[in-house]
Amino acid sequence: MKKARSALNKASRTLSIRNLQVLASLFRSDMSKPFRVEKAATLWPALTFGGLVLTLLSAIWVMNLDESVLGAWSFYSMIIGFIVFVYGGLEFHRYGKRVQTLKKLLELNSKSSVLKNLDEMEYLAWVLPSGWGELVKAKKKDFRIR
Repeated sequence: MKKARSALNKASRTLSIRNLQVLASLFRSDMSKPFRVEKAATLWPALTFGGLVLTLLSAIWVMNLDESVLGAWSFYSMIIGFIVFVYGGLEFHRYGKRVQTLKKLLELNSKSSVLKNLDEMEYLAWVLPSGWGELVKAKKKDFRIR
């Protein structure tokens, strides 16, 4: 009877560990990142440039409505182009600042300074494309940090 109970307890512990592993695999931290994060280096400059081009073309079309491609809608396309230009520019600036900050943090040479700034490094690696996360992992490995 005791052997049956111990076997049952052992099986239930194994089952609960497997359930935790299944849950852990569902909520992994290395899940793929959204498109706007992975392709930020090309997306935001392209969006900024596209918004600028649309704004300028629409401004030209507004001045000469007879030859306009969009006709009376040129004014609205100019507003949309300006909004896209501003949004793309702000996101591109934010991306550049994050990359610049992470580069400075990756240049740290002492283990204490890396430990002090580890949270910020991991956050920046999380909000930047996955290649930056690999650099942070390598930095942590160099200093034997978990």
